[in-house]
Amino acid sequence: MTEKASNDVQEFSPALSEAAAALLEELDELNFRMASLSAQVASFEKLLSECVAVPGSPASGCKGFYDPGPPGQLYLFIPVAPPYLRVAWNRWPSQTNYRQVRQLWYGYVKEALKGIALPLEPFQQAVVVFKFTWGDTRTHDVDNYAVKFIVDALVKNNVIAGDSCEKMSLVVLGEKRSFWSTQVLVTPQVGQLASIREIIECWEKIAMPDDTRNGNNEAQQIEDRPQNLV
Repeated sequence: MTEKASNDVQEFSPALSEAAAALLEELDELNFRMASLSAQVASFEKLLSECVAVPGSPASGCKGFYDPGPPGQLYLFIPVAPPYLRVAWNRWPSQTNYRQVRQLWYGYVKEALKGIALPLEPFQQAVVVFKFTWGDTRTHDVDNYAVKFIVDALVKNNVIAGDSCEKMSLVVLGEKRSFWSTQVLVTPQVGQLASIREIIECWEKIAMPDDTRNGNNEAQQIEDRPQNLV
């Protein structure tokens, strides 16, 4: 090697070393991001598996029945676990989870409604009862499951007129069984919740007395408590 070439190598070696070091740092950062991405994908797959916990094609087992009454009753049987609440919370990437699960449940409800031959008008004021069954030995909290996906599907499929408080009331039940299912019963409001409403309104008057009750003493308020509430 000539003296000039040797000087050139010595001149550029520090720059090359710095570039190589920077490249290694970028590769480390890329590896970290890829590992994080893989973890997020695995988390997404786990959420979907919890949302649809039954193998095979759940849509083929969806069933629907309608009794015109009176009062009219609509019953849907969907042989999958209800959507897990964390699916709604996990919005990565770009709310894909949310949209996919929403579309999934729209399809389940639509498939179940195919078994109903009678023309169906939407329930204007509905009581919607959900019953979830789980086919394993784990403990399942009823409030950990998102009924919003199913309610939205009921609205979109023209089962109920809307999901506002004027249009719908909700009841959620859960039970361990030998099978997984989401069951939905829709009926018109014909006083099923009247006694519960009366009890709550009685307590509401005690909690928020109006002007006509401001003079009531504590003893009177105790007398006003619902007698049939254990």
